[in-house]
This record gives sequence, C-alpha cells and structure tokens, in this order.
Amino acid sequence: GTVEAAAKVAAGMDPRISPDGKRVAIKRNPPNTLWVVDLEQGNSVRITTDFGQMPVWSPDGSRLAYSGVGGLVTKASSGLGEAEIVLPSAQAQATFPAAWSPDGKYIVYTKRGVKSRLDLYAVSLDGEKKEIPLLNSAFDERSPALSPDGKWLAYDADDTGDSEIYVQPFSPNGNAATDRKRISTTGGRMAVWSRDGSELFFIATDGQLMSTSFKPNGGSFEFTPPKALFKTRMLAAFGSVHEFDISPDGQRFLIGTLIGETKAPPPTVILNWPALLKK
Repeated sequence: GTVEAAAKVAAGMDPRISPDGKRVAIKRNPPNTLWVVDLEQGNSVRITTDFGQMPVWSPDGSRLAYSGVGGLVTKASSGLGEAEIVLPSAQAQATFPAAWSPDGKYIVYTKRGVKSRLDLYAVSLDGEKKEIPLLNSAFDERSPALSPDGKWLAYDADDTGDSEIYVQPFSPNGNAATDRKRISTTGGRMAVWSRDGSELFFIATDGQLMSTSFKPNGGSFEFTPPKALFKTRMLAAFGSVHEFDISPDGQRFLIGTLIGETKAPPPTVILNWPALLKK
C-alpha cells in the first residue's frame, strides 16, 4: 500500500507512525513543513507553517516534538494551539529530536557540537528543561532510538570508520553508561524498535532492512545475529533523516521509497585534468 500520492521531493520525508498506528507525521519538502496524515480517513492536517523536520510523537500521541524555527519545538498533533520552544537554538537545523521517553519526561536528540561532531543529548521536560549529555565524542553519534520500556538506547556511530548500530543502557541522570554492544556487522543506520521491544530493525550499508531479536538479561542484554529481511530503495538511506518506521502490531513497515529509475546520465570523471590544460 501507499500513503498519499507519489511526490517529487528533495530529501527524505521523516515518516513517523503515531503510537496508536492511526496517523503518520511526515515532512513535505519543499517547503520543509510538517503534516499529520490520517491513515484511516486519508486526509492530512498541517502542523507547521514554517520550517519543521524530524517529528517525534509523545507517548500518548497528543504532541509532536520537532526541529523548528527557534530550536527544539513541541506542538499539539492536532495542529491547534501555539508551538512551545523546549530548547532554544540559534540554528533550527542544529538540533534533531529522535525519541520521546515512554514516561514522557525526556526528549532524546542529536546536536552538532562546537568542537565535536554529532552528539547525543536528552532534555528534561520537567522544571528548568535541563540539557543532559548522553554521548559526546570525536565521532558522529546519530539517530538515537529508545526501547519501549525506556531502558535501552540504540544509535549509530562511526568510530570504526563505518556507521554501525550500538545499544547501551539509557541513563537520563547523566551518568555515563558502562556497557554497550555493537549490533550490526556490515554497517547500519536508522535503528527502530518494535513496539514490544523484542526486535530492533535498521538499514545496512547496502540498503537491506535488517532485524535482530533483543532480550534483556538483568543489567545487560542478549541479541541474535542480524538477518536481512528485504532490500529498500530510500532517497536518504544514509542521510540524517529517518526514512522508515514500523506499525504497532509489528506486521508492516512504512518506508520512504524511490519510484522508478533515474533518467540522469552517469557522471564522467576526468583525472589529472590540469595536465590537459597545457596542451
């Protein structure tokens, strides 16, 4: 099946299925505005009138967090009411929300560091809205995903030279996690948990959608070797956006998919071209 008609877009559409599985939040570009599509009725509601990307649902589905004008923003998923700036930022594109904790107390996001690259943070929604560093290194850490019980944090990082999927305990108190395990073996991006927390899905370097079974074991966990499910054709397979999600019953995937084949001619690369200028 499809959600709405095919459209010409310049980047991924950030599809995110609501907790009850009845709606999906997407980014339409141009002009980079957020909408909520009713999957049962087929109609849509506009959420932002200006820039918005990376939508994330609150646990009860009543609000959306997103990267918008002014920083990290939340707004009612009905599109009504005013937007609230949770975490101000001079550049809207500098903060990328990715997960809302099941208890509703934290939003996990990626942010570009001043001296580092992409790092992982959480912001407390209680009181002074404190920013909490989760992972801060000389490498890129991206696309954080919280398990449905809020105890485990999946993300991708490129400290091996390639982007790979890791899982470690989620520590919202700011204490550094002492245990992490690498899940992927041939590259990985865009981790997504099944709604019951028993599986973790991600996209391998070759575009294959991968699955691994996940089983907590006290303060640690066990997982099976990832297996390929099927090949995807995403516009932003290895960009900063999140191009797929899974239905609450775990039976269907929603994937931003390229249609047809490109008509552009292959590029021509000329090596040692300065030498040709002398002739």
